[in-house]
Amino acid sequence: MREEKSAESVSLQEFEGAVREHQAGLRAFVRALGVDEAWVDDVAQQVFIIAYRRLRDFEAGTDFGKWLRSIARNLAANERRKDARRSRLLPFAVADVLLHHDGEDELFRGDLDQMLQSMQECVEQLPLRSRELLRRRYAEGENASSLANELGMNADTVRQTLLRIRVLVKACIDKKGGRSLGMKAARYRELLGGLLEDNLSPSEAEELGFALKSSPPLRRDLRQHLALWEMWSQDQSPERSATRFIHSWETRLRADSEGPNEFAAAVQEKLEDYDRGSFADQARKEARPQEATGRRMALWFQGLRIFSGRRARLFWPISAAIVLMGYAWVATTRSSSAAMTIRGEGICTVCTLNQGQEHLQAIQVIRAGNDRRLYYLEKNQISAGVYFCDGPIPVVGKGYLKTNETRLSLAATELKVQRR
Repeated sequence: MREEKSAESVSLQEFEGAVREHQAGLRAFVRALGVDEAWVDDVAQQVFIIAYRRLRDFEAGTDFGKWLRSIARNLAANERRKDARRSRLLPFAVADVLLHHDGEDELFRGDLDQMLQSMQECVEQLPLRSRELLRRRYAEGENASSLANELGMNADTVRQTLLRIRVLVKACIDKKGGRSLGMKAARYRELLGGLLEDNLSPSEAEELGFALKSSPPLRRDLRQHLALWEMWSQDQSPERSATRFIHSWETRLRADSEGPNEFAAAVQEKLEDYDRGSFADQARKEARPQEATGRRMALWFQGLRIFSGRRARLFWPISAAIVLMGYAWVATTRSSSAAMTIRGEGICTVCTLNQGQEHLQAIQVIRAGNDRRLYYLEKNQISAGVYFCDGPIPVVGKGYLKTNETRLSLAATELKVQRR
């Protein structure tokens, strides 16, 4: 978006150009504010939605990226006011320091593309085995536990190996930029590794937070680690590309403008079309069957068409829209065994909901009108040993949706539980 142009005259198409221009840096900044890895895109999309709604507040000729970052700071501060189990932040002991010392953002005034290029050059200097481990961690989204199972290694060994690789890459980037970030204590690196792999205990989080408060070099180093590996994830993972991010943002924006009744009815209509076979047949004709990704995107855009041309009178929480769209997308791609991601709260049907006598573990998603949808976890190697009796607990589940006459279930391929 050309910043000298008045906000009132900016079209949605032009604003999408601004999203494309700023999304990578904003996501890196959001991560460096202390937002949990699994929620970075969610928060960044929310920033762009707020910015689009409040374009009249933007002063033409000023720094648009800086304005976006101020919105992001406010959102992160609001997350801090939530109960720890429902927050989208890193452990509060660490997030507090990052939020309260956010003036150290020289990284985001620099050339992010140049930094990413330096990072790519440094990664290319790594041994093949190290590069492959990074690819699977960031391009394919595998965590230390799943990598350990596939490689026949201990999960702690994988975490330590990833940490050593990250430290080497970061040192290489610092050398290229002529920077020296001071202390590199072994204990700090150990705590850093736990934080980046979501394996930090509450006492370790307190220890790291205390060290960060008294050391500007460590704060800067941590912020750069968070931002750089966020940028690397965007660059490596097709699921986190700029195009995918913009499509998701556009869907949320449209859903934000829909009334609950209209939106739910439209989604239900498409699901019924699928059951009759018409929607799936039409989509298969329009997509080339040998291109699985293209087929999924064609189905996605088919789903988006139902929202065009309608304006709503009521606000519906963005998260509910995403869940419904996600369900509609999966329902229309069942013949392709498409995976889905569910963000919600882990609950036990007995301990949390006081329902029945069998302790069933599920992911609960709050939808419009406080309507609740439960995705029961199918028992497999991923869900074995996962219990939410102390829930509700924030959780991100990836896997395949299954349905029967009574309920939805998720055959999980990955579960990320955010215990505090």
